[in-house]
Amino acid sequence: MKRRSLALALGLALLTCAPLRAATVTVNVQNFTFSPNPVNIDPGDTVHWVWVSGFHSTTSDTGVWDSTAMNTPFSFDFTFPTGGAFPYHCSIHGASGGVGMSSIVNVSPVELQAFDAE
Repeated sequence: MKRRSLALALGLALLTCAPLRAATVTVNVQNFTFSPNPVNIDPGDTVHWVWVSGFHSTTSDTGVWDSTAMNTPFSFDFTFPTGGAFPYHCSIHGASGGVGMSSIVNVSPVELQAFDAE
């Protein structure tokens, strides 16, 4: 009986320690828009921008990433390791601060678990 309880406890411990799977969200770049807009993801997730038409960029307002201006066909990926709000724009058709062709990636904050030392 003790062996079965130990095996069950070890199995549960492994399940609770399993890493979460990161997701990839695709954003279409076309017709002077980013779609979807905004993008809501979790830390560790990747945004995959796909140029559907035109000459555009995906450029972080704060310098975190820059695809440079590219023409169709093209795609660009960026993985967001931490929570926060990450505004971005097209360097040709927009400007930082949400003017013109712009959007934002909202990365949810990491939920901290309380630790009780008692």
